[in-house]
Parts: sequence; structure tokens; C-alpha cells
Amino acid sequence: MKMKIAIGMVFFGFLLAVSLQDLMAAADEGKLAQDFTLASTAGRTVSLSDYKGKKNVIIMFWKTNGLYCPFELNNLKERYQKLEKEGFEVLAVNKKEAAAKVASFAGKQGLPFPVLLDEDGKVCDIYDVGGVPVFLIINKEGMITWRGYRFPERYAELTSL
Repeated sequence: MKMKIAIGMVFFGFLLAVSLQDLMAAADEGKLAQDFTLASTAGRTVSLSDYKGKKNVIIMFWKTNGLYCPFELNNLKERYQKLEKEGFEVLAVNKKEAAAKVASFAGKQGLPFPVLLDEDGKVCDIYDVGGVPVFLIINKEGMITWRGYRFPERYAELTSL
């Protein structure tokens, strides 16, 4: 009996967490994305504003030990050339891990897009990133048009509100 109650409580907690995440995601849509500047594993600095008026941006917040992060990073890697041709840039923002660890991971994975270091978590805080992965789609005007926890199949349609 205690086991059934415990399983029920875990399931209820999961449903509550998913519902709250969906509410937070919807709350971001239509807001102007806050600019940030981060160092990349390639040794350059990248600002979100570098792309304003030029490209739509897909931001993926991730960690090397995130349960689905390697899968989603590989998914983006496989689609990157197509995404670029369609006017998107991908920014992979690592959440609070050491630069050497992130650079090693990204190198082994052969990630072709900018891998950015949010070592102190300030950018993750700006975007209320708790668990990872988290995706944002930001249109050329700098507006957040979508937020979710896995890469959307219909991403190209999500650049307008």
C-alpha cells in the first residue's frame, strides 16, 4: 500500500512539474529576448544581439550530464546545415560547467555551432532555466516565439507569433 501511495505521489509531482513548465514556457512567448554576451569554447565572444535583424536564433540550454542533452545536441548537429540555409543560427549555452569540460565534450561530439559558456549561470537565470535541455526560438526581431523542452519538428513555423 505504501508503495502505491509513493508511486502516486511521484506521478502527481511529475504532472505538476510538467504543467508548471508549460505555463512558464507560454509566458516567455512574445517577450523581447534579453541580450547576453558569453565566451565560446572557440575562444571568441558571442552576443545574442549579433544576430538581431539577420537570423532567427535557436538557443539550447544544456549540460554534459543532462539526460536528453547529448541526444538533442546530436539532433541539432545533424540538422545544422539545413538550419543555416533556412536562416537560423544555433547557440548551445552550457549551464554552469567548467570551460575545459564543456570544450572537451563539444570537441568529442564535433558540434559545428557556437558552444557558449554560462559558467556562473547568469544567462540561465535570465531565462529561468532550471532543468535542461531548454530550447528557445528567437526571431530576427529579437522576440521569443517559442520555448520548449525538446526540439520542435515544425521549428520554421515558430518564428512568428
